[in-house]
Amino acid sequence: MRVLLLTVLVAVLAACQPAAPAMPARDGSWVRAEGLREIKPIVWQLRENYTVAPPRTQLLVVSWHFNTQRDNGQPDFDNEKDFAKVEAELSATLREHGTLVAVLDFNTQHDWYWYVDDAALKTRVEESLKSTPPRDIAVSVEDDAKAEFYGSLKKRMY
Repeated sequence: MRVLLLTVLVAVLAACQPAAPAMPARDGSWVRAEGLREIKPIVWQLRENYTVAPPRTQLLVVSWHFNTQRDNGQPDFDNEKDFAKVEAELSATLREHGTLVAVLDFNTQHDWYWYVDDAALKTRVEESLKSTPPRDIAVSVEDDAKAEFYGSLKKRMY
C-alpha cells in the first residue's frame, strides 16, 4: 500500500512540474556536455561538425548575466523562457550573416557563440537586444579564422 501511494504521489508531483520551454529550432546536429567547474554545474551545447570558413570567421559572443532562484547558478524555468526569446531574436538578427555553434550555462551566465561574416554585426546585435528594463547582456567579437574556439571546445567535449 505504501509503495502504491508513493508511486501515485511521485506521478502527481511530476505532472505538476512545468514543462521545459521549447528552445528555438537550431540547424544541424547538437551535442550536450555537463560537468562541474569550481564546484558549480557547467553545461555546454555544441553544434557538431561545423567548419569555420570565410566569410564567417568572426566569433561573436553574447553573454547574459542573469538572476536565478537556483542555488547552483543554473537557469530556472523563467530564465529558460527568456533565453528562448533572446535566442530567437539573435537568430532573426543574424539569419543571413551568422551561425550559432555553441551555448554555455555556468554560474548565472548564459553565452551564445556565433560565427559571423562581419564584426560590424556587433552593433546590430546590441541594438536588437535592447530592452526595458535593460538586461545585463554584453556582446563581444574577435577574429577566429583558424577556428581556435570551436576546435578547442570540440576537443574538450569529445
